[in-house]
Amino acid sequence: HFETLNAIYQRFYGDENNLYENLRYWQDNPTNGMKNRHKKLKLVAVNDGNHAFELYFNDKLIYQFKRFLSQGRNGLVFLTSNNTALKLAREPHNATRNVLQAWMEEELEAYNLNYAKILNADKDGLFIEMEYIPGEELQYTYSFSGQTPPDNILKQIKEQWKRAYQIAAKEHLWLDFKAANYHTDGRGRIVLVDYPPRLNKGRKLYFFDKSGNKLSEKKMYDEFFNHEIRKGNAKKTPGQKCQFAFHGVQY
Repeated sequence: HFETLNAIYQRFYGDENNLYENLRYWQDNPTNGMKNRHKKLKLVAVNDGNHAFELYFNDKLIYQFKRFLSQGRNGLVFLTSNNTALKLAREPHNATRNVLQAWMEEELEAYNLNYAKILNADKDGLFIEMEYIPGEELQYTYSFSGQTPPDNILKQIKEQWKRAYQIAAKEHLWLDFKAANYHTDGRGRIVLVDYPPRLNKGRKLYFFDKSGNKLSEKKMYDEFFNHEIRKGNAKKTPGQKCQFAFHGVQY
């Protein structure tokens, strides 16, 4: 898998000796091709009774969206007319994370994590289309409510964490293993819906303590449910109407 990721980097920037030293640079410095293609995206608000937005590339309609779902630092998420979730890169430098997320799917499959499958990915990461998991975020369900998660949810979190820990320990990549990135599906499973890989040096957040030891179970649950709250990034109301911007236009 690392050879595959190295090949991605080399395709854009030439032969490099150390993937990890250069990965962050690549994330923050998109190629000219990414920049130029991102400029050709246009989001249009419509009100035809069936769709709220349309996405165009080079003036050609490529997606119709029923509604806006959510936003994060890297992307805007919409429900498509085909009942899939589409994550649109907010800025060109966010597109590299979509490329990495598409690549990371192989790792999640290899380690048997529950995740939303990628159905279509733009070659430059302008967007990725995924399975839509309609359940609420675990953050909304438990982090804010003060509700104690049932044993079956805690058991799944623990099992999924063990598998994500294997990636962090052996593959030197880590996931944002937090409640905001997990939804419940109709079968009572927890499913990872956002999974761009992160650099090795950040794995102490969710998998290792400051001494480099594996997190205790208590600390693991604390980070999973409360990390975003401590950072002040979490919104307390699920499904709230949210304004967003794309290419300088407010919606």
